[in-house]
Amino acid sequence: MKAFERPEKLVQKGLRIGGTKYEVTQVEEEDVINGQKGTSGIVVKKTNQALLVGIYDKPMTLALCNAIVKRVGSYIIEQHY
Repeated sequence: MKAFERPEKLVQKGLRIGGTKYEVTQVEEEDVINGQKGTSGIVVKKTNQALLVGIYDKPMTLALCNAIVKRVGSYIIEQHY
């Protein structure tokens, strides 16, 4: 959660989740961090109640994973969980 307070640090250091280090490729305004490692990647979305983590590999794409994680995040926010 602290990564979202100063996401610029992640661009320099990378993001480690589940023992895998991802290069942060984009930090979005909607509390979304995108990362990549080879042909795989990660999308992390922060809500008030949870961190949603989507991990993908080919044939899934960043765009598709990003859309899914954002949609689930929006649903959680709308439900006030």
